[in-house]
Amino acid sequence: MYLQGRRQKFIRYVFLSFLFVNLAACARTSLREEKISLKTHQQRMSVLQQQLAEEKGLVQALKEENIVLRELAEIDEKEWSRNRRTVLSPSKGKGLRQHVGEDLLYQKLAEFYQAGSLTKVIETSRLLTTKYPNSELIDRALFMQADLMQQSGLHAKALKVLDEILNRYPKSTRTASVLLAKGKSYESLRVLPTAKTFYQKVIQQFPGSRESVRAQRYIDSLSK
Repeated sequence: MYLQGRRQKFIRYVFLSFLFVNLAACARTSLREEKISLKTHQQRMSVLQQQLAEEKGLVQALKEENIVLRELAEIDEKEWSRNRRTVLSPSKGKGLRQHVGEDLLYQKLAEFYQAGSLTKVIETSRLLTTKYPNSELIDRALFMQADLMQQSGLHAKALKVLDEILNRYPKSTRTASVLLAKGKSYESLRVLPTAKTFYQKVIQQFPGSRESVRAQRYIDSLSK
């Protein structure tokens, strides 16, 4: 009887131990699955929060652009509504808003340039540079600004803007025009040797171009 009782206790012990081990294993598996599920959920939440932040940023940027363009560029309701539909079109793909925003600002800047409004050209150029620092239109905007400064007799200021173009955009397609413009400003300031130097740079660096032909004509006029 004694041995039988010991045997029964041993069997119960083994059974309970086996049950405990299995329950512990199940608990660990469940906990691991919950951790994985929680991590996945957190990752999804992070992605959703990022997307929400981007959408909020897009809405805020559009509001700011709306205000700026209406106040600065004086866009009328009909024109703005037409461009706004283009900006918000979901079929055009990511990044369209920035591209259209650049084009809108540059379009208005070109209109101000044609109207000879130096103040608005300067303001719009500054806005374009601030909002879209990597825009490929900035060198053109600055060149328009420098050209109006020259037309207004502000040659010293024009030279600073032209230097900015050369320094910031050494591979600009307008380099020949910039060098030629620098020559004209120095000529207007009666610094003739420096003016001639820039004309010669145009001829040497851009032979056969329209700018080089003009530069040679300017050099010839200096010699008279």
